[in-house]
Amino acid sequence: DLHKEFEVLEWLRKNRFRQPELNIYMYMLLAITLLFALYTGFLLSCFRSDPSPAPVAHPKQA
Repeated sequence: DLHKEFEVLEWLRKNRFRQPELNIYMYMLLAITLLFALYTGFLLSCFRSDPSPAPVAHPKQA
């Protein structure tokens, strides 16, 4: 019942420390997402296959 001020204040006092747990989970999820994006970028940049240059004709072969 929200009309009983004492009960509302007591509930808020008991549950005021529950928010940091949610923040920890949100930060962990954000960190995992960021690490996944960085690792994917790292793999794409390291294992990129560069197109091989066109063979240059030697003057004696022409």
